[in-house]
Amino acid sequence: MSNEDIKPSNQNDVNDDELTDEEVALLEEAKKKRRKWIIRISILVFIIIIGAIIYIYATDKSAKGQINDFEKAVNKRDYSTLIEMMKTNEQELTKTDMKHFVDYINKDENKSRFDKEITKMKHNVEDKETYDVSMGKITDKNGRTIIEAKRDGSRFFFLSKLVFKPNFYPAVISESYNESQYKYQKDGKSKNVIAEPNQKTDFGKVFVGDYDLDATKSFDESTIDGTLNGRLHINTDDVNKNNEVVVKEDFPQAWFKVKLENNEKLDDDYKLFIDDNEVKYEKGKVYGKFPADIYFNLKAKGRMNDATIETNEIEVSKNEKDKPQELKLKFNQSDIDKELKKEKKIENKAKEFLESYTDKLNTAYKVSDFSALKRYFDDDESDVAKNIEKQVKSKKETQFTKPKFKSYDRSDNEITIILNKKDDDKNNITSKYTLKYDKDKDKDQFTIKDYTDI
Repeated sequence: MSNEDIKPSNQNDVNDDELTDEEVALLEEAKKKRRKWIIRISILVFIIIIGAIIYIYATDKSAKGQINDFEKAVNKRDYSTLIEMMKTNEQELTKTDMKHFVDYINKDENKSRFDKEITKMKHNVEDKETYDVSMGKITDKNGRTIIEAKRDGSRFFFLSKLVFKPNFYPAVISESYNESQYKYQKDGKSKNVIAEPNQKTDFGKVFVGDYDLDATKSFDESTIDGTLNGRLHINTDDVNKNNEVVVKEDFPQAWFKVKLENNEKLDDDYKLFIDDNEVKYEKGKVYGKFPADIYFNLKAKGRMNDATIETNEIEVSKNEKDKPQELKLKFNQSDIDKELKKEKKIENKAKEFLESYTDKLNTAYKVSDFSALKRYFDDDESDVAKNIEKQVKSKKETQFTKPKFKSYDRSDNEITIILNKKDDDKNNITSKYTLKYDKDKDKDQFTIKDYTDI
């Protein structure tokens, strides 16, 4: 077989001259259709790319427009627009909240910071290299976030707007001494907070601002009962060490410290009487807060041995400053002098009693007889009495000098006396006697409860 007899196996190698006119026509039509589809696809891809570019550009401009709208709403006090732009699931915002926010922003010390932060937001939107979700923040005096502007969605295809997310501040209120209840209205809704004594109580979360709330305060289980009308003041710049807003109160009420004067001679046991209600006195303690829409009376009582000594009585009015009043109460000097004079008589009689006892003791040693000493003891069968009886009956002829008194102290019906005496060998003996004191209608009576040489 020759090469000329071999037929081609690939139809593509067939010469156009070998195709029929109909086959050539069909082939040309197929090529035209392919070129059309290539052109169409190329145009579609081009349109998509241009559309994406336009979309990204338009959405960024839209975001900047939203920042402009936000700024304009603040400047024009458009509270409704601000509420729409700051919708949140955390807590409902009201026009009152927006008013407090705008008032806060328009303070001289805050406005320049706000303007700078708005400018920075716009710059962040225009910055094509910025892909952060956050576009910036509006902050307060303490650097805390009031509002954060964030992109809503992904960077390229679903980015359509910004979200202005508000931040709420935790707030607390503190009460001293009493449990109390606060009631106030906010946007037509009644609120109620019960404050525990001597600790901070959660007040809830508040939006930024510096404002007052009309309120009533009720004193539960207080030394002085009552309900007051006043205000609660919220300033979100006023925070404690835990970064909590401290709610201040403005009611006609009083709280104070008490300093007692002329009490050196009194026992360390004092009572305060607040409108005749007795409370224990503690030095440096803050008493209150108490309702003081009208004044109330304050005095103190103390003890001097078995006598009650009182101070002057003063009228306490509401505090004019946000700190405890410093009040002074002075014990009556004439009553103290009377008690000192009476006490001196008791002291002299107690000393006379021990002088008499010492004389009888000397006699008892001489005759070795205890019977004359029995009446001097509170219990003549006590250990101390039996010990003296043993000494007296020991045939010792011990004798003592007249005692010299070193100290005297009385607490109610018990007297402690320390004295010094010498025996017949001129030995110094210091002794401590504990006497029972019984105030009889006609006379003072003393008996020995305990005795020891020291």
